[in-house]
Amino acid sequence: MKIKKDGWLHRLLEGETQKIELLVSLSPQKVIEKLCFWGKSQGGVSDVCSVRLENGQEIVTAVFSKGNVTMLAVAKPEQKGTVVYLSGSMAGAYFPLHYREIKKCLEEITDLLLSVT
Repeated sequence: MKIKKDGWLHRLLEGETQKIELLVSLSPQKVIEKLCFWGKSQGGVSDVCSVRLENGQEIVTAVFSKGNVTMLAVAKPEQKGTVVYLSGSMAGAYFPLHYREIKKCLEEITDLLLSVT
């Protein structure tokens, strides 16, 4: 498989990443819906995928791109809510300015999700 050098998958695989994990009281579908709305309101693009496991559990993933920052979100249900794994990456993120840009996106998403739970 060949991965485009300027594609979001390349940025996630090759760029430096920053990650956070949240527990929210929304369903996985609502979490991803909120993230999609945030991504589109920021002028970004998104791609969503849902996987149903053999035990009936549904895991929803989404990839967002805002400028040069690419975000990967994975939402899975738990007994006390939904666990959301967020990873931000940027191709060529070797400078403090780039890390701040990734961190800012992660903070915006965290604030969005925590404000509705």
